[in-house]
Amino acid sequence: MLKLFNNVPLFRKLMFVFGFVFALTVLMSFVNYRNYYDDKQQMTLNVLSQSNVQAGNKIDEYLTDISGLLKLPYVLNRNDSSFMELLAEYNRTNTLDYQLKVAFNDIYSNVYELKRSVESEFIFNINGANDSAFYDDSNIEAGYNPSGEAWFVQAIQSGGKPVVIGARVLSTLGNGQPVYTFSVARAIVDYLQPATLGVMRINTNVNELDKYLRPTILTPSQRIQLIDADGMTVYDNQKQNMMKPAPDDMKAVIHSGRDISRSNGWIVSRHHLPFSGWTLVSMVPEKELYKDLNRTTRFVLIVTGAVLLATTFLLLLLTVNIMAPIRRLMTHMKRMELGDFSQGTLEDRKDEFGVLSNNFSKMAKQIKKLIDEVYLEKLTQKELELQMLQYQINPHFLYNTLESIQMMAIINKDRETAEMVQALGKILRYSISSKGDYVKLGEEVELLGDYIKLQQQRFEDLYRIQLDIPDELADAVVPRLMLQPLVENAIYHGLRNKEEGGRVDIRGRREGHDIILEVQDNGTGMEEEELRRLRQYIEDDSEESHSIGLKNVNKRIRLYYGDEFGIRIDSVAGTATTMSIRLPYLLRD
Repeated sequence: MLKLFNNVPLFRKLMFVFGFVFALTVLMSFVNYRNYYDDKQQMTLNVLSQSNVQAGNKIDEYLTDISGLLKLPYVLNRNDSSFMELLAEYNRTNTLDYQLKVAFNDIYSNVYELKRSVESEFIFNINGANDSAFYDDSNIEAGYNPSGEAWFVQAIQSGGKPVVIGARVLSTLGNGQPVYTFSVARAIVDYLQPATLGVMRINTNVNELDKYLRPTILTPSQRIQLIDADGMTVYDNQKQNMMKPAPDDMKAVIHSGRDISRSNGWIVSRHHLPFSGWTLVSMVPEKELYKDLNRTTRFVLIVTGAVLLATTFLLLLLTVNIMAPIRRLMTHMKRMELGDFSQGTLEDRKDEFGVLSNNFSKMAKQIKKLIDEVYLEKLTQKELELQMLQYQINPHFLYNTLESIQMMAIINKDRETAEMVQALGKILRYSISSKGDYVKLGEEVELLGDYIKLQQQRFEDLYRIQLDIPDELADAVVPRLMLQPLVENAIYHGLRNKEEGGRVDIRGRREGHDIILEVQDNGTGMEEEELRRLRQYIEDDSEESHSIGLKNVNKRIRLYYGDEFGIRIDSVAGTATTMSIRLPYLLRD
């Protein structure tokens, strides 16, 4: 099988491989995107469902809080038995006693202080006679008596348990507009008798539900409904449907038991509120819910199509570009069988590479002959010449010469000359050694000590050089030949006009994760324009720098560590110049 494949032309092999890779890429892309699409779709449904659950829980928490406020008649009058007696008297006479009215008002004010969203409050006796408090521009019609309403009867019979009441038009505004409210009621029971003496009801404007339900709206056409246990609409973001019976299909959704369902192009999310017995239903058009996802799908398809077309074009172009040089080379090799090309290998195959190998092997015999007779001879001659040149500049010759001079100086008891020659030898050996680009800061300081020794021998007492770099920085790894150029610059430029009292201070310190090395002279300093030009020169990467000067050091530091590191120069004319190097504090592994 492999031998048969070897006999297939290279162009067909390439097309087969490219086609296979292309088809595999398309298949994997489709599978991956399908999984991504399904995950995003499920995530969107989860968001819809979770927003419903959170809103429903908040509504139930609100109703639970209202239910707790209905216990205030007991809390505020727990030490006053006259409240229950006055309420019993109110049941017998249907006439509200002043003292009882004061007690009612105390209850109303405490409820409102604890829950400012309350629209109104009622306290009824068992005959339906009532006292009330309203907190907006609404009021109830005179003579309102709910004793025959189902919720009132349920509250009387509940024995003090809360009764949640769906949306009702309980009152009207001053302009006659109806006020939709939902309520919680609880019977007031004298547990000592025992006897039910009345009912307290707290009402909240349906608009309060907007606070919990509006944030769950994800799309413009989304519809949110809150249906009570009797199938009546407590809330609908389409206000015209308030207090209407829920449609049959909505009731089917409520009783389906499924939290998420699909119906006629709509995604329906259902959540049952356990405290109130209500059901929160959110209906979102599928097209709107998945609009962003569908837009992403279209974009991915367009981009994928474009990429596939571009890839196909590039693969074809690549194939042609591979084949054309090979064929040209084959033709050229046939014409140049007697030329001097490199060694080839014979392969037993019949495709283009086999042809190239066979022809290349024929030329290899001629190439080997040329190498043996002419090229190797010339190469050996060149190597001998190169070795001679290397011997002429061999650094060991310089080291040995300097050591000879040093010994002569010692013999002649010229100690200063011997020390200078020794220091120069160390500097030369350090400068051209093959230790690499990085050294320990301690080695740089040692080199600097030899350099300082040379300079002080040369200039005697014209200036002093003070070296103050803590031992704790000695193991830090820094670029080679970094400090000496700065000290040299301070001596030859900073102190050039200083006839006496010159001083160069070399300091080092840690700053967080960095090292700061400073070279400061008390020379003539620089004017602002001169300082600006010098800074611009060392920062300019467009010019080549072959010397080991400030520009060279700054450029190497930035290449090694980044633009936040390097040299900074500060100077005050006639006073001093400070050159600072910032490096990262690194230790060799």
